[in-house]
Amino acid sequence: MSGTSRLRNGDIVLVDRRSQGLVSVAVKLGGQLRYGRHSPHARYSHAAIVYDADDQDTVRIVEATSSGVHVAFLSKYGGDECDVIHTGVDEHDWRQVKAFLDDVLDRRTTYGYLTYFGLTLYALTGSRLCIQEAGTAICSGLVCDALTRSRFIWRRPPYACTPADISAQLEAEGETATGACGSQAGRRSH
Repeated sequence: MSGTSRLRNGDIVLVDRRSQGLVSVAVKLGGQLRYGRHSPHARYSHAAIVYDADDQDTVRIVEATSSGVHVAFLSKYGGDECDVIHTGVDEHDWRQVKAFLDDVLDRRTTYGYLTYFGLTLYALTGSRLCIQEAGTAICSGLVCDALTRSRFIWRRPPYACTPADISAQLEAEGETATGACGSQAGRRSH
């Protein structure tokens, strides 16, 4: 697929960015520890989900950042810093995914720092213990949890998934990533 592929609601956005400082660095480090230092999956530090793709010039996403769960424009990310995985979520499933996202937007207004801390321990120690705080979300956990309302079954609990886990699992399942955040073709090779 090329970078000009039409985005659809439910597509996954994986971002290679350091905008959250230590959080971004730690997420990338965790990916390197799990998948290898030079793994293409380990470059991602953030994940979001396409929420409104009706107008391809003003695509909106839902994401969890340090300021909480919110809607943002995809254009905030440059084409060279993110990839999109086309999920093929159908209209029926999208209604369920969107209902979940709408509920999270209404209720979960905070970032899951305790969950993030638990994932850091997991990444550094290999522990099977995952800590989560109810009523919060981290970026990749939000995306994975939302997509369980569709055809996705994750190998790890959604709240414990990282951007690297999303990338690795979906690549293994044959999903393709494109550089659809901008006009360039995807950076992932298949």
